[in-house]
Amino acid sequence: MKKSFTSTLIMLGLLTGLTAWYVLYEQKYRPEQKDQEEQSKRLISLASDQILEIKLTRLKNDPLKSSSAPLEKLEYETLQLKKLGQEWLLVDPVQAQADSLAISALLSAVTSAKQERIVDEHPKDLAVFGLNQPLIHIELKKDSVGPAEQIWIGIDTPIAHSSYAKVTGSENVFKINRSLRSALDKDLFALRNKNVVDLNRNEIAEIEIQNPKENIILASDSKENWTLSRENIPAESLEWNKTLSPLLELKAVEIASEKAEKPAQFGLDQPLAKITLVKTDKSRRIILIGKFKGALFAKRADLDTIFEIDKTLEEKLNTPALQYRDRHIAKFDRYEIAKIKLETGKNSIELNKEGTSDWKLAAEPIAKIDNTQVDALLTKLQDIQLVKYLSGAESKNPIKNPLLKISLFDKKDKIEKEVLALSFEASKGLQIKVKKTELPYMFEITKEDFDKLNITKQSLLQSEEKPKEAVKVQKKS
Repeated sequence: MKKSFTSTLIMLGLLTGLTAWYVLYEQKYRPEQKDQEEQSKRLISLASDQILEIKLTRLKNDPLKSSSAPLEKLEYETLQLKKLGQEWLLVDPVQAQADSLAISALLSAVTSAKQERIVDEHPKDLAVFGLNQPLIHIELKKDSVGPAEQIWIGIDTPIAHSSYAKVTGSENVFKINRSLRSALDKDLFALRNKNVVDLNRNEIAEIEIQNPKENIILASDSKENWTLSRENIPAESLEWNKTLSPLLELKAVEIASEKAEKPAQFGLDQPLAKITLVKTDKSRRIILIGKFKGALFAKRADLDTIFEIDKTLEEKLNTPALQYRDRHIAKFDRYEIAKIKLETGKNSIELNKEGTSDWKLAAEPIAKIDNTQVDALLTKLQDIQLVKYLSGAESKNPIKNPLLKISLFDKKDKIEKEVLALSFEASKGLQIKVKKTELPYMFEITKEDFDKLNITKQSLLQSEEKPKEAVKVQKKS
């Protein structure tokens, strides 16, 4: 019995040891071994953020597309790039900003690339694999002193989606996924920064557009609200963005010329438009737009390069200032409004908000207000659009006896502030004149829209609070 018990303990110990070894192997050693195997398959050892210099040479006329072309006629393009801070720059064959997204994609592809298998450990003839005249050759360096890690990519394999390749420090010829060749087969235009303006919205304080018909100046405040500076009238954000967004996102569709030696060939001797962008630090970026033989071209004053751009920008640059005027009579955040004053002659209604949505009459705090009616009033104020802006003397005369005056206040940090003041008076026909405190011009709205705002105290009360006489009148009507 004792011997049997000892044997059981021995078997249990062996089982425990095997289990512990298996768990340790599966959880630690096997993943580490697998990771080492995967790392050994990588074509280069550098990580994307370690690479500071790139030299990319690509065959421009692919022999697979023109197999009869003799070697002496093969054309190569070599691009050199350097990283300065967080930005990539092209240093050869031109000096220009590089497309950071394109470079990031290229580096991601090359640093994650792995060999599929070894095809030949000691190749006698690299021409068999297209590696004597490689289609792609890339050199990657982490500094300007140390040696480069290199990859050569040859022709595609007869079967499967692969290409032949070799790397620095090894005679082996590998098979790699053909996607790496596609990722590296980029020309100068693909890797250069194609942004013409190259500024963000929050960097811009003012934009001036000069076209043959007029000069338009729009200024932005800290909250990116735009105003037509000459008229001091708010710009309609949706309408202005139809020009602003294409302008800031303007990209070259082609490089028309690296040197602006003959501007007349691009219509830049007599520009179609001149755009001046004033940055928040008061520095300026000037862009000239030219038109020649139906094509549109752009040139920055600080660069020699002439870009060919999308022709649809011409229509946006010819938009008249009148079209940018904001036609809404009021803009505010209705959820921030804490007090409303409605004044009609000798009568006045003052509403104060308690909490987040409950409204009370200042003169009758026990009266029950229909909050939906107050919200409807604020919504109407936001939705109503003016008919036209007035000009001349009729726009400058003050409104002495308004039919209605509406004032809105918000309250932040216990400080009450007026955010809107509108005064209304009768005009000729079916229009109503409106004076807005911060605007130098008066404008007109329709009588129908005015009636939506000219409400009574009774209309704001909940149904059970309304006088019976008023209810009867409503039923009769």
